[in-house]
Amino acid sequence: MTRYRFADCTLDISRRELTRNGESVDVSPRAFEALELLLRDYPRAVSRGDLYAALWPDTIVNLTNLNNVIAEIRAVIGDRAKTVIITKHRYGYAVGIPVAVEREVPSRMALIIAGRSIQLREGENLVGRAPDAVVLLDEPSISRRHAVIRVHDDRAEVEDLRSKNGTFLGDTRVEAACEIHDRDLVRFGSVCGTFRSAPPASTLTDPGARRELK
Repeated sequence: MTRYRFADCTLDISRRELTRNGESVDVSPRAFEALELLLRDYPRAVSRGDLYAALWPDTIVNLTNLNNVIAEIRAVIGDRAKTVIITKHRYGYAVGIPVAVEREVPSRMALIIAGRSIQLREGENLVGRAPDAVVLLDEPSISRRHAVIRVHDDRAEVEDLRSKNGTFLGDTRVEAACEIHDRDLVRFGSVCGTFRSAPPASTLTDPGARRELK
C-alpha cells in the first residue's frame, strides 16, 4: 500500500483515490495512471513514448490525447502555473516539486467494527469521515477527523481529536491519549468497536510462553 504526497494532494494507490486538501476529487482512470507513473518515477522525467505505451498499449491514438490527460491532471490538482507537472520540451513530463512516499507497514493490531476487521498500521491511524482515514466511518455521529490510534511495536493508544460526539474507552470519555489493550471496547460517537492485538511473535514460538498462556 503506497501513498504519494505532493503539494496539498495525496494519491492513494491502494484506494485508487486522489485527494486535495483532504477532499476526494474526481479523476479519470487514465489520468490517475499517468499521475501514478509520474510520481513513481520522480524525480526522473517520463518520456511521451513511455506514457503512450503505458496508457494506450497496442493502440494508435491521436497525439493530442496525452495533452488532454496532462491537462486533466493539472486541473484536478490545481496546477494552473504548471509548476507541479512540468513539461520537458521534446521529451515528456516530470513532477517539479518534492514528493513524499508513504509505504504502509501493517501491524498485528486491528479494530473490529460490525463484524469487519480493519487492519491498523504502524504509526498513526486516523479515525473519521475524511477520505484519508485508515478507519473510515461514514456515519453522522463521526467527525471528519474524529480520533487517532497510534501503534508502535506492541503498544497502542487512542486520542480524541476534539470530535463533536467524543471518543470513549469502555464507559470513560477519552480526554487525553490513553493506552488500549486487547479486547478493549472503543466507541467513536455512536460507533462501537473492539480493539484486537495479536501477541508478540516470541509468545507464539516459545513453548514456555505458550504454557503460561493456557
